[in-house]
Amino acid sequence: MTFSQRNRIISIRVSDQEYEEVKRISRERGAHSVSDYVRWVLTTWGLSAQNCEPINSAILAQVAALQRQVDWLSTRVAQKSVQGD
Repeated sequence: MTFSQRNRIISIRVSDQEYEEVKRISRERGAHSVSDYVRWVLTTWGLSAQNCEPINSAILAQVAALQRQVDWLSTRVAQKSVQGD
């Protein structure tokens, strides 16, 4: 773990229930403190939408593949319907 001077503070308000949930999860994940856990979440999951792009691209690719399969199946069903008439 890299130790660097931390001289900025980010402050947010959460409900008692939200805080207890974050505290519970941070303990389960082995974080030394709620701050360490929140810092890990921010740095791991990103501070910008750019970090979501690979996930979004993968989902879009899967949706496109599913759409091609649905189109193919629709065509086959239509062909069978015409043949059956």
